[in-house]
Amino acid sequence: VNVAIVHTIAHGDLIGTPNHPVMVQDGQWVELSTLYDAIGNDDDVQLLVSLDRQYVETFYNLEIDGDVLDESSHSYVVNGVIASGLGDSETLNKRYPRQDIWKQRSIPADAVA
Repeated sequence: VNVAIVHTIAHGDLIGTPNHPVMVQDGQWVELSTLYDAIGNDDDVQLLVSLDRQYVETFYNLEIDGDVLDESSHSYVVNGVIASGLGDSETLNKRYPRQDIWKQRSIPADAVA
């Protein structure tokens, strides 16, 4: 059993784990569970949120262009939303911290000597 967030958007349902990163209009990465908070009450965005427990027989964690570090955005578009495609790669997640857990672990660029 996995917990899934279901966002109903203009192009259909966007379903994923609560901590899966998606890009919002200002270019920031937010976790799917906070998508509604990130976009605010924009009248142009129709977003309905439900929390659902689902049995998932097969779960996919996509890694996009994992062998190419700096020449890819490591993302993909699903139902009109840009989703992160870093997969489970520790190297990619450290280099491009998009989930809150990796953001907390990252060292600010100005703190590096």
